[in-house]
Amino acid sequence: PRNVYIAGIDVVDKDKSTTDSLPSIVIMNRFTRQLVAEYTGRSSEAKDFYEICRKLLLYYNALGMYEKNLIGLFNYFDRQKCTYLLADTPYQLRSSDTYKQSGNTSKGINASGTVNSEVKVYETLYSSALVTELVMWNPQGNFDRVSALIMLMWLDSTMYKENNKRVEAVKTFLDNDYFSKMGVLKKKPVGTIDSNFYP
Repeated sequence: PRNVYIAGIDVVDKDKSTTDSLPSIVIMNRFTRQLVAEYTGRSSEAKDFYEICRKLLLYYNALGMYEKNLIGLFNYFDRQKCTYLLADTPYQLRSSDTYKQSGNTSKGINASGTVNSEVKVYETLYSSALVTELVMWNPQGNFDRVSALIMLMWLDSTMYKENNKRVEAVKTFLDNDYFSKMGVLKKKPVGTIDSNFYP
């Protein structure tokens, strides 16, 4: 089902790296709260990593949050007609100056010091390399698996808040504005039982 699996992606734009930076994707099951897949590694070309991400997202029917500072991943997904696999920018991080409904500005997160400080701890991590990076993490270092995990946590947090908001808006089908606009329901008299139907 859609929205059971979500992914966080730490991207690269260059085919050849001049640093020890590696692209990384991690996928989590939102029900079990466990990481179910990870790929971290340098491929011969950046587009090879993008294709690995695309295939993992398709396989798990997952939505992926990525660092949009580098636009290579979005451009690749756009050419493949797969931008629906990329998560929208969380509403908490949207800028009215740059946010537009389509294009790279509506997807992903700009990685910054504030965003990267939102690291959360999980008890069930099976990736020893990720655990090592979490232990060694510092603001000045390059920790690709942690960056991918941060994207994943932002996506999960945003989806949870949006789902809660939607549930609170309509408590039962009778609370929907449609019924009151159609005149089907009458207002409840003060001091009566909690029912939507009155003579």
